[in-house]
Amino acid sequence: MKNGTFIAAFVVLLISGGIAAQDADVAPDVEIDETAGQFPRVWTNDAGSVIVHAPEIEAWPDFAIVLARAAIEVTLNEESAPTLGTIQFTASTETNLDLRLIALDDIVLTEIGFSGSLTAERNAQLEEFVTATLPLAPTEVPVEVVLSYISSDTTLPTIEGLQMEPPPIFYSSTPAVLVQTDGDPLFAPIEDTRLEFIVNTNWDLFHYRDREWYLLNEEHWLTSDELTGPWEYDRRLPNDFDDLPADGNFSSARRAIPAERTDEDAPNVFYSDRPAELIVIAGAETRVPIGGPGLGYVSNTSSDLFVHLDQYYFLASGRWFTADQLRGPWTQAPTLPEAFASIPADHPDKGRIRASVPGTDEARLAALEALIPRRAVVSRDAGANVIVNYYGEPEFEVIFGTTVSRAVNSPNDVLLADGRYYLCLNAVWYASSVPDGPWAVADTIPTAVYTIPASSPVYHVTNVHVYESDEDTVSTGFTGGYTGLYVSYGIAIYGTGWYYPSYYYYDPFYPYPYYYPYPYSYGAASWYNPNTGMYGRSGSVYGPYGGYGRGSSYNPQTGAFARGEAIWDNDEIAGSAYGYNPRTGTGVATNRYATEYGGWGETLITNDDRWLYTEGQWTENTRATQFEGSGGATGEIRTEIRGDVLTREADIERRDQSLSTRSVRSERGGAIGVETGEGARGALARDAETGDLYAGRDGDVYRRSEDGWSQHDGEAWQPIDVPVERQQQIEQARSGAQDRLSSAQQPGGDTRSRLQESVASRDADRSRSSLSSANRSRDFDRRQDLNRSFNARSGGFNRFNNARSARGGGGRVRRR
Repeated sequence: MKNGTFIAAFVVLLISGGIAAQDADVAPDVEIDETAGQFPRVWTNDAGSVIVHAPEIEAWPDFAIVLARAAIEVTLNEESAPTLGTIQFTASTETNLDLRLIALDDIVLTEIGFSGSLTAERNAQLEEFVTATLPLAPTEVPVEVVLSYISSDTTLPTIEGLQMEPPPIFYSSTPAVLVQTDGDPLFAPIEDTRLEFIVNTNWDLFHYRDREWYLLNEEHWLTSDELTGPWEYDRRLPNDFDDLPADGNFSSARRAIPAERTDEDAPNVFYSDRPAELIVIAGAETRVPIGGPGLGYVSNTSSDLFVHLDQYYFLASGRWFTADQLRGPWTQAPTLPEAFASIPADHPDKGRIRASVPGTDEARLAALEALIPRRAVVSRDAGANVIVNYYGEPEFEVIFGTTVSRAVNSPNDVLLADGRYYLCLNAVWYASSVPDGPWAVADTIPTAVYTIPASSPVYHVTNVHVYESDEDTVSTGFTGGYTGLYVSYGIAIYGTGWYYPSYYYYDPFYPYPYYYPYPYSYGAASWYNPNTGMYGRSGSVYGPYGGYGRGSSYNPQTGAFARGEAIWDNDEIAGSAYGYNPRTGTGVATNRYATEYGGWGETLITNDDRWLYTEGQWTENTRATQFEGSGGATGEIRTEIRGDVLTREADIERRDQSLSTRSVRSERGGAIGVETGEGARGALARDAETGDLYAGRDGDVYRRSEDGWSQHDGEAWQPIDVPVERQQQIEQARSGAQDRLSSAQQPGGDTRSRLQESVASRDADRSRSSLSSANRSRDFDRRQDLNRSFNARSGGFNRFNNARSARGGGGRVRRR
């Protein structure tokens, strides 16, 4: 995602009362942990230490309780060498998709074993020590690692009712822009002028004396007698433009007055009254081969445009459309040629496309991530200050095909079901006996709500659930669909694909229209960003405000506004955005400038009397970020890349406390050091020469090196040569494991209990078996299982570290 677009998207969510507004309402005093998500981890007490290697995930049913195993190294005091072993455990999980981490808590050890032939006394001694030492605290595992383990064993759903037909798609081989209005243009008069500005568009678009249209394109003005064109540059602006209000809504327009002369040809201006897409190619198309035979991509366009055997394929919001010529007509592509699956994952520009190619590992991981719930616990009195606005008296209409009605004249998601009113706000459900409250946090939601079809503009609320409750709190959460990320045919797509006409209302006693748009799927060049697990938006051809929608919404009743601006080409971006919501007391201001060689940025977030300020500078190989908060926290994070070595340092201070961290990663291994102001030290290291340790399903400890796999016999490492086992035995073993997992995933009952029953059942099967450890090893294809674990671990950590580097920061940020 381009920086300016990210900024604008953040402001949009913040001002519209979305998730970002909730996240911004935090005390800005932060503690940064560079070791978050890294392994091996060391746990110590007075008797010795236990090193735990990265866990290998066996199952994660309901994304709540994880079943896993891990290799361990146990060293008691005065012992010179560790004893190797394995643990199996269950743990509750809490997922933070923003930080790409899953916290494992409430860890229950279900099995402990050690390599070699140990006496019963020695085995008991080690087991007692491990049980007493683990766990000491919640442990974070990268999201990418956990999903890599479970991706091949999880069946992905397909959401029914999503619209897959293409939107209007325009094409130009010369510079062009796409002006969109959300339905017919909505006019708002500008006081003391004969100008009107258009509220429901992504451009600075003005109408003058019912005769002429004026469109600001960067620093130049275009004019036309008709909204549909033709348009041409014009320096002769009416004098009324000199009287534009000096507020944030017209800052870019005021900077372009007086109008400058230009000798450039006017761009093609395409107009659409609903979400559309625009493909702009700089002259004759340039095709670059990529992937399998016959596949290439058009390199001189910012669109994701491919050609396979002279058939065009265009990716928009996760959906593929095809045509035999660029001017269309475009249709949905029912399948993709196999050549798309051969696009290199490390391609600098198109590698991310794999997340939208059905059947690839990246596509499965993206789809799985969209299904992970983001959970929170809210107080039952959280609805005390909730206010719902209606334009006039509350007005409800029945949602087609259901017994549920929705409010049509409110910017809030208010439903009427089973005789009560339900409000979904910031992924929390509230209930009331009257449409305008008072509101109380809801602990049950009528089942009829979850029958709302995708064709309804409030469909996204069906992705918000209540999980459990007690006298004081309610546990709630939402999956990706609440923010527009859905799963269809094995890939993550953006939006339902339906167009929902906006709500607007002209008050005869008020000069401005009340306007509220619904979520939209197209019109902002949305593309999936694997580093964030979400869809980003880009493309200057879509307007300085990134497409219409909440970014250009206007609500005079609340006074909220959100306007941003950005200008960019292939190598350079400069942008700023700002916004303030008086209902939440939250504001943000940010500026960015970047080229292909580096850049700088600054951001200020405020909430009442609390604030957080950050600024950063970066080049191709370095990045430095400084921050300061109203609570007294200050610090700097520095990252440098030299060859294949990445070094990251952080210094944080808060009042009389300090923390310094330093991490080094390379192809040869890595290390992380921590030092506090009191002098306490800890370390976390990975040695590529000895390799990470793995817990095999047979309970033995394995190591992978350049020479292949080795097994530890209690004394030394022994190379293994695993023959291809009988496929029937392998399938029988896997079938039994899958049956137990399926049983654990059945609704009803406690998930942890069902997992423990599954473990107990497996242990009983083992005890009934007359096979020795060596025979059991022959019942499994160890090489295949170990390679699968190695690929999941290495690929997951690579994706996690790439995401951290792309975000320019490291570690966990914990709220105080």
